[in-house]
Amino acid sequence: MSFARDFVTMALMQRSEAGIKVRHPLTRLTVKLAGKRIPFWQDIAPIIADEVNVKEVVLGSQDQDTPNVLLDIKITPELREEGIVRDFVRSVQDARKEAKLTPSDRVRVSYDASVDEPVLAKYKDLILRATNASELVRGTSEKVTVEKV
Repeated sequence: MSFARDFVTMALMQRSEAGIKVRHPLTRLTVKLAGKRIPFWQDIAPIIADEVNVKEVVLGSQDQDTPNVLLDIKITPELREEGIVRDFVRSVQDARKEAKLTPSDRVRVSYDASVDEPVLAKYKDLILRATNASELVRGTSEKVTVEKV
């Protein structure tokens, strides 16, 4: 299992070097090994994918003995939108926590003009469910705010 931690560490280092937050999903992580067989790979790959936040983990082969981890850092429009939504949901959850609300409390969410409104509109239902909000409205504050309804 330590090799899985090593793969995650290497991938997270690549994310950091590229300036991509872990909250933003990426397409693929390729792990290349020289002739080594990894026990329980089908069980470990989803855990690695979750930790690194990639859609898939691919096992490849190479000639060198040193493991090679390659993170596909190309951000597609869909991945960009998913990252925006995750950041927004996180902001709402932080605002809920700051307001000392419980998860069951329904809220009205206000957001500032810097938020990508077309993306919010596209994923509105998902955001409302994830945050237990009754509505999303553009506000005047420079940050996301919540109000119990």
